[in-house]
Amino acid sequence: MKDMWIPYDQVEDHWQLIDVRSPGEYREGTIGEAVNLPIFGDELRAEVGTAYKKQSVLEAKRRAVKSVSAQLPEMYEHFLSLEATGRPIALFCARGGMRSQSFASLLRAIGHDVCVIEGGYKAYRQHLLQSIQTLSASRRFIVLHGNTGVGKTLILNRLAEKGLDVIDIEALAHHRGSMLGRVGLEPQPSQTTVEDRLYRARK
Repeated sequence: MKDMWIPYDQVEDHWQLIDVRSPGEYREGTIGEAVNLPIFGDELRAEVGTAYKKQSVLEAKRRAVKSVSAQLPEMYEHFLSLEATGRPIALFCARGGMRSQSFASLLRAIGHDVCVIEGGYKAYRQHLLQSIQTLSASRRFIVLHGNTGVGKTLILNRLAEKGLDVIDIEALAHHRGSMLGRVGLEPQPSQTTVEDRLYRARK
C-alpha cells in the first residue's frame, strides 16, 4: 500500500482526484477534473464551523460524526464506482486536514489504497500561482488582438493545429469580451477555476 501522504507535484495526470470539501467550496474552484465527494454539505459545514467557534471542538466533532455517519454508505458506493476505473486515487480537502485525512484513514483501514494530498487545496493553489508566475517570467508571449468578429479564435485554432503553444483566454473564461460576453457559452467560471484552466493549458 502506498504512503498515505503525497505532495501535489507527485500526483500524475492519470490519477483520480477526489475533492471532499463542501459543494460550495468545490464550485468556487477545485483541482482539474477532481470529483466532488463532500464530507459536509454547505449547511453542515457552516453548522460545524459555528459549533467549533462558539461552543467547543468536541461539540463540533459530535455534530460532524452524527451527520456524516448517516451518509457513509452512499459515499462509500460513490467511492467504489471511482475506484473501479483502476486509477490511483488521491483525496484532498481545504488544507489536507480532518476531512480528507479521516475519510482516507477509514478507506485504508478496510483495504483501499488511497492517498491524501499534503496541504490540500491550499497547497495546490500556492503551487499553481507560483507555476504561473514562473511561466510568465520564462516565456515570450504574443498577444493576438483585433475588433470583435474578425476571426481571432479561428487564427488561434489554426496555430494550435500547426503545433504552436496557444492559450485561448476567452475559451478558458467562457467569455467573448465586452460586446458579446458569454453569448452561446456555458456559465462563466470563478476566477480560481480560470486560473486552474490556465495552469493546465500551459502544460
